[in-house]
Amino acid sequence: MGPVFQEVPAFLAENKYQDITDNTKTVLQKVHKTDLPAFTWYQQQESFKYFQQYLMISREGQPDWLSSFPMKQEIRSWSNAGPEKVLFVDIGGGFGHQCIGLRAKYPELPGRVILQDIPQTLEHVQPSPGVEVMAQDFWQPQAIKGMSPVQPPFSHPLLPHPVTLSPLH
Repeated sequence: MGPVFQEVPAFLAENKYQDITDNTKTVLQKVHKTDLPAFTWYQQQESFKYFQQYLMISREGQPDWLSSFPMKQEIRSWSNAGPEKVLFVDIGGGFGHQCIGLRAKYPELPGRVILQDIPQTLEHVQPSPGVEVMAQDFWQPQAIKGMSPVQPPFSHPLLPHPVTLSPLH
């Protein structure tokens, strides 16, 4: 990643600080001389297999969103929801640590908890009770419809469109 970070200022200047709208035309492609999207390129690298493991353990013991998000307050009316209703979708969720954490902290909540990522990542996901696994390329239209979005305080820089986190109501 070092060479990519080092090239960012020049890349931004060359592109007049415009938003990136094509995932095959980023600083990564310039540095590594590839036309592949970043996630595809990384998956071809030997070190990528350790990346997801690092993400899982790097936050171990740290506070997470479940310790600060007012879940009970936000889901007051959720107790009447049926098991088929979508409670939470983690888009690009890797090995599912957010979904697993949600189910562990609130096992009584009805509704579907869904982990979405690309098939190459999901091949390595261990099954977890109460968590569905679904292939989803976040460059494509979202497969889960009818969710009430909770707007995050950020916009993911890799996504081609505004993103909403979709737990709750």
